[in-house]
Amino acid sequence: MAKDVTEIRNLGTCRINYGKVDLGYTQGGVTVTITTSWTTVNIDEYGEVPVDDIDIGTNIEATVPLIQASFVNYGIAFDTSRNVPITQLTFGRKVGTAIGKARLVLDPINDIDGVVI
Repeated sequence: MAKDVTEIRNLGTCRINYGKVDLGYTQGGVTVTITTSWTTVNIDEYGEVPVDDIDIGTNIEATVPLIQASFVNYGIAFDTSRNVPITQLTFGRKVGTAIGKARLVLDPINDIDGVVI
C-alpha cells in the first residue's frame, strides 16, 4: 500500500532566478509543495505485517506569482519559447524533444531559508 507525505512551505515574497536569468520579484507569497511517495514492503513469511517502507519518488511543485518578468526574460529562460508577434510568446515542442534542465532558485526577502529546485 503506497502512502504520500506532503510538506508545504510558504516562503513569502521572493526573488526568482531560473537558469542564469533573473526573473525579478514575486507579488504575494511563493508556495512550495513537496510530496514524497512511499510503499510498504510485506514478506509472505510474516503475513500482513509490513517489514519496511521504501521511498518511490518525490514531486516538487512551486507556485510563483511573477510580477517583474518580461517577454525577453521568458524567452531566455524557457528554451522552447518563440516570439510570434512582439506582444506574444508561445511555448511548445515536438514530441520526443529533449527537455532542457535549469536550476530554479527561490530567494525569500525575509529571513527564512531559500529553496533551490
